[in-house]
Amino acid sequence: MYIRQIMLWEKKVQLCLETKQAVDSDVGQSEIKAMRSEIHRMEVRKTQLLRQQEQLIQALEKAVSRLF
Repeated sequence: MYIRQIMLWEKKVQLCLETKQAVDSDVGQSEIKAMRSEIHRMEVRKTQLLRQQEQLIQALEKAVSRLF
């Protein structure tokens, strides 16, 4: 009987700890910061690639216009 109660209390304590970790805003902040940083790098790279794409399109249009 006592062992069962102890096990139930341990389970409740574990659930409380897990809930607290899920709600605690400090947990995972470093991962969130790293993800935001990575997203920013990706956005900067995307902008660079779009500029490069535009330059290539203009160069191609210029080359084609020379042919005609």
